[in-house]
Amino acid sequence: MKVRFADCTLDIAARRLMRGGCEAHLSPKAFELLRVLVDNRGRALSKAELLEQVWPGVFVSDASLARVVTEVREAVGDDARNARIIRTKHGFGYAFGAAVEDVAAGRPAPAAAGCTCWIVWRK
Repeated sequence: MKVRFADCTLDIAARRLMRGGCEAHLSPKAFELLRVLVDNRGRALSKAELLEQVWPGVFVSDASLARVVTEVREAVGDDARNARIIRTKHGFGYAFGAAVEDVAAGRPAPAAAGCTCWIVWRK
């Protein structure tokens, strides 16, 4: 899967993040966090869910998650105070907030979770 958001392109298969035409380097855990957030766009993920998906079976603190979120935000050009890509859900967790386009199809990628509804109005 290859998706575009903001000025970034995320290639899951190649494990590459491009921003503004240049490769943005992410640690393995930061890449995995970004992948999980993109895969679950459209819904907020709790800290517990993220810790289990990014560090399965390993005890890590919320501080480790916060550090990796900061790394991802820096790589995608986001800011915690004016978050538009990685949004903090205070007291709960994080959510992916950018519009995502499927690069292969050249159209908006469907949300991974939930449903997409269309309303057709004809007079």
